[in-house]
Amino acid sequence: MKRIVVFIIAMLALVPGVMAQAQGNALKVVPRSGDPVLLLFSQKPQVQFSGTSLTVSAENPDFTQTYAIDDVDRFEFVGATVGIDAPEATQPEITLSRSGSVLTVDNLPEQSSLTLYALDGRTLLSTRASGQYSISLSDFTPGVYVLRVNKNVIKIKF
Repeated sequence: MKRIVVFIIAMLALVPGVMAQAQGNALKVVPRSGDPVLLLFSQKPQVQFSGTSLTVSAENPDFTQTYAIDDVDRFEFVGATVGIDAPEATQPEITLSRSGSVLTVDNLPEQSSLTLYALDGRTLLSTRASGQYSISLSDFTPGVYVLRVNKNVIKIKF
């Protein structure tokens, strides 16, 4: 009886490690509604952007899912090192606010780099700023854009 109890305790101790391995090194796509999709790197996941859609596919098992870009909250790498440094705790959190046709970026560290990209990769705005910076949205066609502030990347839609 004592051996059975020890065996059960040992097996229960292994479960969290096995679950972490099962979810480690994966691509996770989180839609705004519905369940997230998790693809292990061993399945060779691919992400493709085309017009206003995002397609996620994998070789093993054969899998393809297409989303409207606006329907995707985020996609992220789970349990993998992707070369992005962790934010420094001493920096204030960069915030965005919108008032009419003006997007304001606040709490910018000294000489922050701001770059606004179209979804096709074109650079629409590139500047340096400190403290606060305002972008006139009336200069751009309404749509989805990517704003990079130092190492932070933010999807914006207006």
